[in-house]
Amino acid sequence: YNTMDKYWLEESGQYGVPFNPCIGIGKHQQVVEVQCQREYEGKGAHPNYIAKGVIDGFEEFKKSNIKKPYCLNQLKDNPLFKGVWTWSRGGGWGGPYIKNEFWIELNAYVISHWASNPLKTEKEILYDFVKAKGLPESEWEMFRRLCLLSEDGVIKGQYSTMGDTYVNWTRDDTITGDVYQKSYFDRMIERNQVNAYLKEKEEAVRIWKEIELISQKLHFPSEELNHFIRISCSYGRIKYELFAVSWQIMLCGYVADTTKKSFNRIEMDKYITAFDDLWKEWNDLSLENDNCPSMYKISSNFFGFPVGIQETIDKYRK
Repeated sequence: YNTMDKYWLEESGQYGVPFNPCIGIGKHQQVVEVQCQREYEGKGAHPNYIAKGVIDGFEEFKKSNIKKPYCLNQLKDNPLFKGVWTWSRGGGWGGPYIKNEFWIELNAYVISHWASNPLKTEKEILYDFVKAKGLPESEWEMFRRLCLLSEDGVIKGQYSTMGDTYVNWTRDDTITGDVYQKSYFDRMIERNQVNAYLKEKEEAVRIWKEIELISQKLHFPSEELNHFIRISCSYGRIKYELFAVSWQIMLCGYVADTTKKSFNRIEMDKYITAFDDLWKEWNDLSLENDNCPSMYKISSNFFGFPVGIQETIDKYRK
């Protein structure tokens, strides 16, 4: 399961980063690398549980046109497969910067312990992890639900289960605007799928609100850890709620620009106000909590050309 830094594949624009099709073929023995701190998806600033997807297959891969293997369990009996290398930290060129490795440690633990004993299930290993951390057994299932929700919330909030989204629209701690997305937006308009993509972003917000709620019901022995989990889940909820509003603004404005029809000013103002409120909430979370991961950037440029989401939104302000 390699990142696009190793193999730039056309399919990577479909859902995110695909399972590497070079794995399991050829003559050389292979050690599979798994990135545990995903630079496209928060770098451990919020839950982003990839272990189940890597071991058992992500839901977006479970389609008739997706070739196997697309997970480690489909690879483990291949004689070329000789082990797993966890890329536990690193990746990317910037933030967010974290002050607690909990979510990264979780991914690394489950992947590495599965590699040591592939007969164990992902669920069993995750429960071993939280048991070692001292979480009451009555809360194990609830914690796992939070983790699995994060997998769903990330792809729906950042990419799409329908595919055809641009992976690089946000990477590291930079949120760009519509500049890199226009060709993708064109296809959404052509297929009459704009509302479907926006509904998916709204669904992601509901998922992250549930994640945030679950985080407040967990009781690890360490109050420092409990606090980080709650703050990081709020961080994730705010981030993906801001993403959802950003998509509303970008697509509302882009559809109007493309069709030469005016957008609904009241609706646009509502989304811009929501964006501003969420940006303030996110900054307040950071300022009020020492263990909060560093913030994303909403204003940026590429060789002097403005590309940030702030620049796109300002274009549609009154």
